[in-house]
Amino acid sequence: MENKYFGKLPLELYENKKLEEIIDYLSENKVCTKTAGVSYIVEHKKTNDLGVDSSKINHKEAYSSLNFEDNLINELYRFLLTHYTRGLGDYIMVDLNLSKETFGMPYKDKRNIALKYFNLYFGEISIPIQFSFTFDDDRNIIPATNFQKLKRVRDELKGNLTKNIDLLLPYLAGELSFFNRELFETNTTITKIFHFENILKILIKINNEYKFEEDDIFTPPPISKIIYEEYSDQFHCLKQVKFIENQITSNEKVNRAFIVSLFHFFSNKLKIKTPSGKIFGEIINNYFGCDFGEIGLNGSEGNRHYTRIENFKNEWESFTN
Repeated sequence: MENKYFGKLPLELYENKKLEEIIDYLSENKVCTKTAGVSYIVEHKKTNDLGVDSSKINHKEAYSSLNFEDNLINELYRFLLTHYTRGLGDYIMVDLNLSKETFGMPYKDKRNIALKYFNLYFGEISIPIQFSFTFDDDRNIIPATNFQKLKRVRDELKGNLTKNIDLLLPYLAGELSFFNRELFETNTTITKIFHFENILKILIKINNEYKFEEDDIFTPPPISKIIYEEYSDQFHCLKQVKFIENQITSNEKVNRAFIVSLFHFFSNKLKIKTPSGKIFGEIINNYFGCDFGEIGLNGSEGNRHYTRIENFKNEWESFTN
């Protein structure tokens, strides 16, 4: 993903260290906005012997706060995770320990132990009480899911970056050498981010395997689910679309002949509900980055076509059992 803001600030301006000029430049280039305001000092004093108080403004002072663009904050957050990617390996040892502890156990026992792991690591993240609730469609207060809570914690960490100009300015100046190992080990903001992200990776991996709760925040839905939601009236079932995704993503050579055979397998061999050749081709092109045109048989299919059909038959039986 392109880093739009990295190096946005001219190096000579950054090296001059004149913060006011830097902020003016960033504001003019829509990297941040300055919000002006007024602060008041209120003087309280008694007005009579009965002790009645009155308040009088005796001083006012102009000030401004900075608001950096959300896109910049998201970009810096991604940069830190990518630049210090070696700092995101804790999940590997946790996965090895969990696998070792549950080796040879029935699935139910494995799942119970995995749940203990999940709760243990989830408990290492401080969750503010206000993050524990959300609203349903009728605006009733309901408990937030664990991953909704984690999303709010991440948003809070991103919010902390907006206040950390000592990280923002070197990034905007493109000073890559600033982001060294010492910074990673000593900067409190970065330390908190990586503590959270390491635990998040552990929780996502455990949840993906044992499905403790639905995660539609950190784990994007598979292509098959997206396709089926859009074209549910065109297919026999979701498993059919999952099989199509599996075949396309697990085979190195996916050409038009492969797709034609896949289409023929469902429509003519299994004879289950399948989109027309035109729509089938559009789905393959739009969701898997292909450019095959309309899909259909032309009457000249050879032995390879029927071999693929037989392979699909065997793999479909295995896939659905």
